[in-house]
Amino acid sequence: MKVLRWFLAGLAFGVIAQIVGGIIYMAIFPHWYDACKQLFRPVDDAYFMIGLPVMNLVQGWLIACVYVLLYKGIPGENVLSKGIIFGLLLWIVGPLPGMLTDFCVTTMRFPLPCLIYTFVVTVVGCLAIAAIMGKSIETVKKEK
Repeated sequence: MKVLRWFLAGLAFGVIAQIVGGIIYMAIFPHWYDACKQLFRPVDDAYFMIGLPVMNLVQGWLIACVYVLLYKGIPGENVLSKGIIFGLLLWIVGPLPGMLTDFCVTTMRFPLPCLIYTFVVTVVGCLAIAAIMGKSIETVKKEK
């Protein structure tokens, strides 16, 4: 695996997560956060301001590693279709069931903003990972 490509792919995922989070939670659904304040830290809390971006980067780097490890088994004709399919699969087995379970067992409002946020971030973020990693992770067969 190319370390610089992996680093940039994880960085792109983290930046996408921050931007999409700002758009979803601050512009499109600003009152959803207010209604769920008992669940979330205040946005001016250091854990929120520093920890969230750092964890988005770490998440991006981990997802880029998993993408590289599973690359050959991901269905798709090309790198970009593999990225989209990987993102969809990741969303289906990751955040989707967890958020729906949380909604069923807590008094949390329906997590539509969270579902939209995680869907967009996983699909677009994995697409960015796939685009940055490109075909650099395919093994080149040597001719005999």
